[in-house]
Amino acid sequence: MKKKTTVSKKEVTSPENYLSILEHLRADVQQTQLKAALSVTKEVVLFYWRTGKVLSEMISQKGWGAKTLQRLSRDLIKAFPDVKGFSLRNLQYMREFAENYPESNCATAVAQLPWGHNLVLLRELDDLEERLWYTQQVIENGWSRSMLEMWIESDLYKRKGKSITNFK
Repeated sequence: MKKKTTVSKKEVTSPENYLSILEHLRADVQQTQLKAALSVTKEVVLFYWRTGKVLSEMISQKGWGAKTLQRLSRDLIKAFPDVKGFSLRNLQYMREFAENYPESNCATAVAQLPWGHNLVLLRELDDLEERLWYTQQVIENGWSRSMLEMWIESDLYKRKGKSITNFK
């Protein structure tokens, strides 16, 4: 049988213990907020990928044109007035996103990045391997969107193996 751990009122209210507990709880709240934000980002990006897959299939199978996408955009905005992301241009980006990441495992990898980062990768890079490399770099280094754009413009991907090093 486990012994119940109790903390006396004096222990909690003493300045040292109180500050320690407060700092622990602050850190926990911040970690929880970060995890929640990352989870939301991932789910939104995966939703955009699934939506893009549907749009891509409907356009290729049924010959949907721009008017149908405009109508869909208007209807989604009307159905979800408080939700952003259903503009015609964003629906077109969703379709392009799904077509450029045909495998769900690729979409899952890039879903770790905010949508704006993914749009930069789509606009600036044609090669899937290069996009995935930059994705990994953003995740490892915590690059902002402007940092990602800067590293793409400086062609870091092509320069990465050309620097002098004594490593294999």
